Formats: sequence, structure tokens, C-alpha cells
Amino acid sequence: MFFEWDSCLFNGRLLQVSPLNYSDITSLKKVFSQDLFEYYPSCFSSCEEFVNKKIIEKEKKIYYPWVFIEKESGECIGTSSFSNISFEHKRLEIGFTWFGKEKQKLGFNVESKLLLLEYLFEKAGFTRVEFKTDELNISSNLAMQKLGFTKEGVFRKHLIMPSGRYRNSVYYSVIDEDWQQVKEIILNRLQKKQIMMNTK
Repeated sequence: MFFEWDSCLFNGRLLQVSPLNYSDITSLKKVFSQDLFEYYPSCFSSCEEFVNKKIIEKEKKIYYPWVFIEKESGECIGTSSFSNISFEHKRLEIGFTWFGKEKQKLGFNVESKLLLLEYLFEKAGFTRVEFKTDELNISSNLAMQKLGFTKEGVFRKHLIMPSGRYRNSVYYSVIDEDWQQVKEIILNRLQKKQIMMNTK
């Protein structure tokens, strides 16, 4: 299934999700900035470096990277990846998600989670999806809680950051039994985002 994802395309109201390719660099670099990776265990000096690494990791079957394309503009505005993939145990992790600063808090991240989770639970037959974030990343932790993801615990001194700081990672998950309730929460969040945007 890993490379079968190369033909996948997910369409939402705001976004189209497609496999990340070298051809996306030109568009993606318009929203790329180094400070987007403040809470990530890796740092990148350029968009080219980021995309090259993700494509290489894909070829090694470590990550499967996706790109988010804004439907209104046709521009790439962010990315995410599948990792820790176990087809045998029907689980994986969604991570390394980022959006350009001007595209944050507008509903794009919420819809991206809907499209990916909808595919994994309703079409691909996965039964567990994991997420993790830096304990210090308050906005990311709040976002996962607002979407109804279950907090499972904190892995202390889990990663060493580029600065040398030890990162505690907070783990969240959605399992198949949770999905319909989580989906309803996500849809409600999207509706609220749409109302807020329409009233501005």
C-alpha cells in the first residue's frame, strides 16, 4: 500500500491533499520559514532541503509525505507525513505537519486532519492513528484536545532538540472506536471556522 498512495488525492472544501513531489518546491517555498520548526527535532535551512529529505525518507519507506494545496489559489500551503507505519498492526502516525504562518488558524489544519483520518479509518482500514507534539507547544496541544484526540501520556526526555534541549513528547491517538465522535467534533470545528471567516 505504501507506494499505492502515490495515486491518492483527497479533496475537501478548502484543501486538496496529494503526495509531495519535487515539483512542489517552487510553490511551497513561498510559505516556508525556518521558525516553523521551533518545536521539531529537525531544522531545515531551506524548503529544498526539507523536500529533498522527505522524498529520500519516502524512498526508504520511513515517511510518506503529503502536500496541502489551497483550492482557491492552487498554491501549496503546508505539508504532513505518515510515519511509524505498521500495515500488520493497522496503525501509523500523522506528524511533521506545518502550514505557512499566514495560513494558520483559518481551518486548513482542521480540514487536513479530517481528510487524512477519513481516508485512514473509512477506506484504508487502519484502526489506530497516533500524534505527538512537544510538551512546550501549547497551541499544538490545545488543537489536538479541541479535535477530540485522546491524550495518552508524556514521554519524558524523548528527543534531543537541535538546541540541545531535552524534549518531552505528548502522545495523542484516535482509534477506530473513537472515529465517528472525533469526526463530528472536527466537522463542528470546521463549521465554526467557516462562520468566523464569513463574518470578518
